[in-house]
Amino acid sequence: MPSQNICQRISCPQTTGRFAEDIILSLSNPHISIPNLLKELEQLYQISWYKISASKTQALPINIPTSEIQLMKENLNGGSTL
Repeated sequence: MPSQNICQRISCPQTTGRFAEDIILSLSNPHISIPNLLKELEQLYQISWYKISASKTQALPINIPTSEIQLMKENLNGGSTL
């Protein structure tokens, strides 16, 4: 399954959920896994033409300090909503 391969490459837990065209990922170490996930999603788009709707993409930061969330937002250059 492609989602398992992506998780193995970006070091995230093997927790995924798929609903129609939606995907839910549970990530740890977001400062590492989010940039890697974005690279993998870009590669997926290049071969499959599945397009990620950034305006509908969200992250639910649980137990992440506000300062770390702000740093991730700055590093992502306003990409996904955190």
